[in-house]
Amino acid sequence: MSAIKMCNICNITKPIRGFDKDKTKKDKLQGTCKSCRKDYRLKLNLDKFKLTMQEYNDMLKEQNYLCSICFVDEGKSLCIDHDHITNKVRGLLCSRCNKGLGLLGDSILAVKSALKYLEK
Repeated sequence: MSAIKMCNICNITKPIRGFDKDKTKKDKLQGTCKSCRKDYRLKLNLDKFKLTMQEYNDMLKEQNYLCSICFVDEGKSLCIDHDHITNKVRGLLCSRCNKGLGLLGDSILAVKSALKYLEK
């Protein structure tokens, strides 16, 4: 396997560390670089929640480019958090906080219970 690969979208040759693994491919790497895949996933989510890139960027700026829960900047784009019943956007979260809420079923009761547990 070579140490570089060209992305199918941006047509830029990049080091292979810029590509995710894919066992089904001959070279065992995705055809699209991580950067293009991230941009594509963000665009899909913007479309899903009917947000423009400007609205997303305004939310980022309003949150000082930090997760709304842990206030950490992971240097990555933040997830669009939403109410799973109404689909209303609540804010932007890092992937850890977003997954945490999801694993707790977006339940206020579960979050309060977890807080009480942690405070023991």
